[in-house]
Amino acid sequence: MVKLNFSADTKDLKHDIVYANLKDLIIKNELKPGAPLVERQLCSTYNLSRTPVREALRKLAAEGFVEIIPDRGVFVSKIGYEDMLEIFELREALEKMAIRLFIARKTDELMKRLEDCFTQQEQNYRDGNNFVSMQRDMEFHTIYVEGARNNRLIQYMGTIYDHIKRMALRITNDEELMKQAIEQHRKVLMAVKAGDADLAEKRVMEHIQSVKEYHVERYYLLQ
Repeated sequence: MVKLNFSADTKDLKHDIVYANLKDLIIKNELKPGAPLVERQLCSTYNLSRTPVREALRKLAAEGFVEIIPDRGVFVSKIGYEDMLEIFELREALEKMAIRLFIARKTDELMKRLEDCFTQQEQNYRDGNNFVSMQRDMEFHTIYVEGARNNRLIQYMGTIYDHIKRMALRITNDEELMKQAIEQHRKVLMAVKAGDADLAEKRVMEHIQSVKEYHVERYYLLQ
């Protein structure tokens, strides 16, 4: 972690900046599951008092990125089997809503963004740039969630996607999975372009379920 410099006009945003920085490190696996987050050390690292650091840790705990254990301390959370299932169950339910709302509310500009994102994802994969292709994968989903134009849905899905990223960033070397995801995205895009909400929902569910099955299999292989 690097020291962050806070100016006077960011006084009220200090805890949000610490929160965002720590969450980014957790998602990127630079702060690994189970790693302790010592409040005193964080205060020194960020050159802050305990109040904004504690507020940042509480916010991370509320979203499931850290675990606060009484009399022991704060630790980066681990994504266990039950956690993984809950994340994907929520994702399935909310993306079903998102894709239907997107089809009902989409604009030409949003459709162009979705098509361009898919084209870039496919090209990045062909170029062997798996990391960027994975980023475009998440962006594809984010576009139709944001295009649903439901602020609470966007907020909830943002947290879910951050947890998904923690898992996804560890599998950018799996070319077969990425190839499969591209083909599934192609089917989603075709259904959306046709305005077929039922088919689009079905294609989204097929995609999410296949990704869930992959992560479940990997979970058991790594035990």
